[in-house]
Amino acid sequence: MHGLVLPRQCFKVRTSYGIREIVDCLAAEISESYCAVHQHFLIYDSPEGKVLSDAESERLDRECERFLIEEQERNGAEIRDLKLFGPGFLLRFRDYLYGDWNRFYLLSEKVPLGEIQLGSNQVPPQCEIFICCVDAAYWEVYTRDTALLERLKERFPEAMPRNLADKTY
Repeated sequence: MHGLVLPRQCFKVRTSYGIREIVDCLAAEISESYCAVHQHFLIYDSPEGKVLSDAESERLDRECERFLIEEQERNGAEIRDLKLFGPGFLLRFRDYLYGDWNRFYLLSEKVPLGEIQLGSNQVPPQCEIFICCVDAAYWEVYTRDTALLERLKERFPEAMPRNLADKTY
């Protein structure tokens, strides 16, 4: 998969909230994708510091649970902390996503979470878009579709090319 590294200067908001801009750029493709997520990723405040009420946070948690298909916390001794969500999840929760060592696997179809190899530069064949945040410092976006890559380059001109095969963990 080919991709781009999106440094801080690509985003109008703090880099850790930059996935909102990435999701907006790829909204049409993301809308029908299943989404497997690694690590904690929901935060109920905004880059401007607005914090939601407890009641609103609880309502969003219940809504999030309706999208949840599968959850895998452990696989033997390995802590995986993976969740699989149905189509529409990433678009619905784009304003509450936070990046700090997170990985978002956007899948054309539902796959067993055991097929996702964490700490690897390999993604399942059904993974059409792979988005990850590195230490809340920058985002990486990989895709199989060169047209999407061109759209990302237009939207984020400061982005630098990278191949997923060259990514190290």
